[in-house]
Amino acid sequence: MTEPATDQPLVSVVIPTYDESATILDLIGQLSESLPRTVTSEIVVVDDDSPDGTGQAVAGYIERLGKHARPLVRLVVRKGERGLGSAIVRGINESRGRYVVVMDADLSHPPSVVPRLLEPLLESQCDVAVASRHVEGGGVVGWPLTRRLASWGATELARVLGLGVRDPMSGFFAFDKRVIQGIQFYAIGYKILPEILAKSKGLRVMEIPFTFVNRKAGASKLSIKIMFDYLRMAWKLFWARHTKPQ
Repeated sequence: MTEPATDQPLVSVVIPTYDESATILDLIGQLSESLPRTVTSEIVVVDDDSPDGTGQAVAGYIERLGKHARPLVRLVVRKGERGLGSAIVRGINESRGRYVVVMDADLSHPPSVVPRLLEPLLESQCDVAVASRHVEGGGVVGWPLTRRLASWGATELARVLGLGVRDPMSGFFAFDKRVIQGIQFYAIGYKILPEILAKSKGLRVMEIPFTFVNRKAGASKLSIKIMFDYLRMAWKLFWARHTKPQ
């Protein structure tokens, strides 16, 4: 992992990666253009030791720009560990900003949306800002029918938990780190937002419309195992929410 900079960032962007060498540097470049100039920011890339050289590409970028990079880019490489959820939790734990943005590395989450997520947080209008595909103005482009059905099923299951948002399965969101103080994450499967929504009390949540565009490079990480892990996580959340002492 790279040495931390002395400037304390206000915003941390956490990006979990596995075999995303085709897009990660483009994403970093777009984030550098999109992140607000008025706040100090950092990008935390958590790479699961990608065999395609994703970590090496980020390390090379850091080596070239060093402490002069704005925003600062930091790399965390996990050896012998796999899993999107646990990678996101690691990135959150490594982040130094008060506000954290979580997004994918494949450019399906447009960096241009990040300022729209941060604005209501920075203005204390909400605690969590969700980039939503399921509110007016949002949508999905390029998904096959099987992916749409899987997403619909996962979203409906999340709604059964009573999470109170239209797109609880979004992997693109921002939040104030103070709302997760004391939370022990299951970090099972590929989504962390349902855990934040289920385990934090009194959250003020805003949904910001965006259009999800299917990845143009690399392969989707969605698998039968990941879907099974999500079902396990949903069951654990349901059980915890319905067995608390009254």
